[in-house]
Amino acid sequence: MMDYQPVERFLIFINISSHTGKNLPDALLQYLSDQNIDYKNCRGQTYDNASNISDKYIGMQQILKNKNSLVGYIPCAAHLLNLVGQSAVDCCIEAVSFFNILNRLYTFFVASTHRSDVMMIHVKNQPECLVPKYPSDTRCSARADAAKAVFKGCHQLQSALQEISGDCNRNDSTRNEAGSLAKHMDTIEVALLCELRNDILQRFNINSKLLQSSTIELTPANGLLKSLHIFLDECRKKFDDYNQKAGDRCGNSTYKSES
Repeated sequence: MMDYQPVERFLIFINISSHTGKNLPDALLQYLSDQNIDYKNCRGQTYDNASNISDKYIGMQQILKNKNSLVGYIPCAAHLLNLVGQSAVDCCIEAVSFFNILNRLYTFFVASTHRSDVMMIHVKNQPECLVPKYPSDTRCSARADAAKAVFKGCHQLQSALQEISGDCNRNDSTRNEAGSLAKHMDTIEVALLCELRNDILQRFNINSKLLQSSTIELTPANGLLKSLHIFLDECRKKFDDYNQKAGDRCGNSTYKSES
């Protein structure tokens, strides 16, 4: 503590031979003992939300709490939110398909400087001049950037793809991939997910950055998560609005199952 405020101090990197919920607390307690630090004086613990840490039966936090009931466990809210966002994608096949398309889009343009140049010609007049981003499987912030780039520059990217697919000087595989991506981006399914996922991920990203602030406290952090929960509940009620926006975006209101 310093001036009645908690101060973070780095002590040491400990060489860990095993990452089980049992070995981790043993290594920590041994180090504290070697440094003559009384574990009974500790009053809190916080880590990411990995199962070997957070498990309520055999996780590190529970084993430490069993030895000192005053060591309350507060999981890292930002890390937990990132895991929630990741799981929200992985449990929905349509969302997985959407981000696969974003990944294909990113890979297609970065694989060739000429394709990238064509793309830049089309997006350079866009207000934010956003280019396709890699939608990481593990970071919601990367998915937010990838979704925003397509949300803002959907028509420009589609025009670039159509130009490449119609260029007879390109090889057939390049033209075929460009045409396939252009057709995907012209479907209402992709347009709907673009509208919905962009809204959700931008809100996730804002909350995540606030939760990572070095000055955030437990009460406002809890409020941020509650407000996000309310926002997501409201999104469920706005399907008609998202559907209308998607139809306006792609000029098509027919789903594959209806055609």
